[in-house]
Amino acid sequence: RMPGFTQLLRERGLDGAGAAAAAIEVNAPTIDEETYVLDNSQLRSNSPGIRPRRLPDIREEAMEEAPVLFGSTVRGVPYSDSWLKVGEHFFPLEIDGVPVLQPASRLNHDGGLQREREGLAGRVDRPSRGRVGWESSSLRMPDVIRPLDTEPAEGSGAAYDVVSERVISRAGPSQGAPAQGFAKKGMSVRLFEWDESCAWRRCWDERIGWGWMMLDHHEYGPLLRPHGAKFSARPLEPMCVAASEGCAAELRRFIAQGRDVNAVDFDGRTPMVLAAALGDVLSCALLADAGADAAAAAALAARGGAGRVVV
Repeated sequence: RMPGFTQLLRERGLDGAGAAAAAIEVNAPTIDEETYVLDNSQLRSNSPGIRPRRLPDIREEAMEEAPVLFGSTVRGVPYSDSWLKVGEHFFPLEIDGVPVLQPASRLNHDGGLQREREGLAGRVDRPSRGRVGWESSSLRMPDVIRPLDTEPAEGSGAAYDVVSERVISRAGPSQGAPAQGFAKKGMSVRLFEWDESCAWRRCWDERIGWGWMMLDHHEYGPLLRPHGAKFSARPLEPMCVAASEGCAAELRRFIAQGRDVNAVDFDGRTPMVLAAALGDVLSCALLADAGADAAAAAALAARGGAGRVVV
């Protein structure tokens, strides 16, 4: 009579986490290894990467291992529907429902991986040094996948002024995210992309570095406003702000989310009017294709409105 599985584990001196790990090993599917990229383009985390897990449980971090940087590649075996088994460790395919591992087959290859190695250290390619030396991957990664670890280009972003007593810079677009510092009233910061809720924007401050700041607070009112613009306590309208800043990429994203292309700002201007006043042909085309009303922009052109009006 064959001994039971529990008895076998006891004979091997395994219990608790060891038994769980052994059970995982016994039941692991026999599938060929695949290469994945750690992708930060949707999660937009300020963390440098993802720490491997000892077990397929988001709470079971392998603290002895350094986080694997976003933009790196890992090679392992898909485990269940939500994990990748890499050596004796696990990486989540999603965090809070957001994909963080993308099949490398979706990216362009440049000669393939340089070599395959043993264990966790051997199945991770990453472009910086960790607990053990690592080599850069030969996969070409889209820039958006990489973490924000350098200063923004000179003149990039939109200048905003702090109009409340202070605005906290957080590690993520959430009031529950760790605070990294704050900017006081009268200071200026540079803002970049919006989060999915459009309540937050990624920010850069010379003293704090990268973070996320809230634009309007439901209790305290406006927190940040465009530098040099007429002040309004009315919450900012993302479509109008994106059009006024010439952010065609964000307009495209907002349109895909189903936002109102004929929304108006505090001055009654639509995204089409704001884009036309900038002479932003691409944004005007995107808005027109999405059904935006061009009549107001045409009227502005007829009145000889400010800027290089496009109709």
